[in-house]
Amino acid sequence: MSFLTEGLYFRKISEFEDKTEGEFQHFGPLQEQILKIMNDSGMLGAPVPKVKAKSLTEELMNFDKGFNFIQSWHKSEIMSRKMWSEYSGIENNIDGAIIVISPFTMDILLRKNLLTSWEFKVVDYVNDKSRARNAFFTKHEDYRWEKEERICIDIKKLIFGNKNILPEMACLNSMRNYNFRGGNFPFVKDIFKYKDENGFIVDIPDLNKSVEGVLVPNNCSSDFESEINDILISKKYNIKVKRVNVDSLENINNIIQ
Repeated sequence: MSFLTEGLYFRKISEFEDKTEGEFQHFGPLQEQILKIMNDSGMLGAPVPKVKAKSLTEELMNFDKGFNFIQSWHKSEIMSRKMWSEYSGIENNIDGAIIVISPFTMDILLRKNLLTSWEFKVVDYVNDKSRARNAFFTKHEDYRWEKEERICIDIKKLIFGNKNILPEMACLNSMRNYNFRGGNFPFVKDIFKYKDENGFIVDIPDLNKSVEGVLVPNNCSSDFESEINDILISKKYNIKVKRVNVDSLENINNIIQ
């Protein structure tokens, strides 16, 4: 329910359970060719061994993991029992909910409020992450059932908009309205809020006007349903909770109409 009360939570990709997140082919044929050209030209002084170059690119890849934060969505028009099970734990907790929003609407909200350093794309599924060309929008085939579309924010530009080195995410609180090179730094706004050591909240304006549905299991408790409806009213959402059969293959668009 934090989505409804606070906004979008972005988690550091290096803290994901899947430790291949953020990995890609950091030293492939292209990098080998570049290294050979640089070594042959003497540009680097003493030749750099391939093993050392590969180690350096791996360090850079792992460094980058600490600066990229993800917000994930399941992209499907059909109800998914597996998603309810994996991410709501419905077998042990009947009080769970899913948020419905159009990808088109989400893209508009992001473009209006996050002017740089973000991407919103469908994830590609691959057999070998170590051969993938993209670090943050590829996952192993084992996760294909997730049908994920994700938002990725690279916070490195936030560092350049701050007088302090970024020792932890808490310093986002000191970055509001920072003046950068004669203008407003386009990414630093009050919509960023520190959440914990692994992530932050982006409280996007007009989110309450954009959510199309909040769905809960048919057998959820009345107290839980009432609690969410109270939040929707207090936050001025123009919708009410709808109960659904999580085992159905019903089209979600038909449910929220």
